[in-house]
Amino acid sequence: MKYIDYTWEQERDKRYYFPVVAENDVVPMSYIHPLQQASVNKINNALRNDDRVCAVVLFGSSVNLRCNIHSDLDLVIRLNERYVNRETKNEISEIVQECCNWNADILWYDMLQTNERVYKEVLKGVQIV
Repeated sequence: MKYIDYTWEQERDKRYYFPVVAENDVVPMSYIHPLQQASVNKINNALRNDDRVCAVVLFGSSVNLRCNIHSDLDLVIRLNERYVNRETKNEISEIVQECCNWNADILWYDMLQTNERVYKEVLKGVQIV
């Protein structure tokens, strides 16, 4: 008897709607797993007025059903062109990590290649800044 008629790959491509436990006027929290919404709110509040940051995209388990209490935040951060340097990346990284109890994996947009598998996952993500 076959109980599941789809693969995990197919399931991963779906967009999910979650209950909102942390309100935010800018970020579409209903696309983010409730376990991560508070951290996303903190990151948005910390970076939304930072001129160095162009965008932050949340992807991975935080936007699908794979999220659990041990999940980290998978983020891609795009800096404004004149701020793409190691010092700024370290400063922004520290701000983000403090917002989520040092539980984030950060990728930098300037280092991302469009032919990488992770790039396709990023495209399924949610812009949080």
